[in-house]
Amino acid sequence: MTRPDYQPLTQASRVLKLETISRLCKCPSLNRRGLSILDYLAASEPERLKELEAAPNGSARLAIRLLDLQGQIDRILGSPEEHGSLATAEAAHELLKMNEVTVGL
Repeated sequence: MTRPDYQPLTQASRVLKLETISRLCKCPSLNRRGLSILDYLAASEPERLKELEAAPNGSARLAIRLLDLQGQIDRILGSPEEHGSLATAEAAHELLKMNEVTVGL
């Protein structure tokens, strides 16, 4: 469940170029969870995210990493629509930890 004051990509918009965010948002395979992962990475690893963006094919490489993480998390937690069945973010975090999923670049 998201916080009522949460705006998608708030953190990412502070770190990445608008062009990069636009490209990622147009990726048909990235869902709401993938974009939430992007925002998490912008908050937790802003410098690494900027480095990846600046690298050759950076936005494509970033999309691949987001899709990989999104797929891992979807397999464990279910689709974003099903995520509401988990009572808390802590429960989701514990499931990811038990399955050794590390959200990072």
